[in-house]
Amino acid sequence: MDRNIKVRNKCVRDMNKHISIPKVVVIFPAKNEEGTIEHVITTAKKSQYCPEVIVVDAYSSDKTAELALNVGAQVIQRCQTVSCERDRLQKGSP
Repeated sequence: MDRNIKVRNKCVRDMNKHISIPKVVVIFPAKNEEGTIEHVITTAKKSQYCPEVIVVDAYSSDKTAELALNVGAQVIQRCQTVSCERDRLQKGSP
């Protein structure tokens, strides 16, 4: 029986049982996936392990990143050019 309790989209262990739940991170590379990204993320978040979801957006020209953020994913946007990547790194962005 699954003893996890979801509270505001976060998992909390049932303190009556000593359960060890592994930290799970799901990473989705995406480009122009506005038609499917919300469904994919919400399906992944339904996992019993309550994963953190990261979307690596690769130059999408649609609303992929915005939709991913709206359903609770962390979004990392890749730069399209070397100079963009250099500038991003110099600013200290991940």
